[in-house]
Amino acid sequence: MKPVIATFFFITALASQAVADVAGSVRSIETELQLCLAQPENETTMGMNTCLHNALHAADELQNTEYMKLLDLIENPVVRDRLEKSQEAWVLYRTAQGSVEAAAMLGGSGEMTLILSAEYEITKRRIFEVEDLRSSLIDPFGSTKSK
Repeated sequence: MKPVIATFFFITALASQAVADVAGSVRSIETELQLCLAQPENETTMGMNTCLHNALHAADELQNTEYMKLLDLIENPVVRDRLEKSQEAWVLYRTAQGSVEAAAMLGGSGEMTLILSAEYEITKRRIFEVEDLRSSLIDPFGSTKSK
């Protein structure tokens, strides 16, 4: 019984570490964004957009990495197909939602700033959603539940 409990706590610790690693990566991206925005040359719309674009790109890369880790865990073709459809829908949602959130500046110089900001925030949330899905698909003994 003790080896089973030890294995459970070891796997739980690994999952917790993975979430902490993801959170640390997101914090790092956020810190870089704040440092970029704090630069005097980035007080312009163009400067803010550059900072936000770079943060969105970094967050998107992290989200894609976490998504691929999740996809690699899934062997069941039905579950895999559902995840792929979910990801495709999420990409469309992110773009549409960013556009809606920028409507207050429609046609103005700040429209792109609001789009980038919204897409960045949505991407950060997706990173944690994907990580939560990955954690939920691994049982306490390290095997994938979706086989």
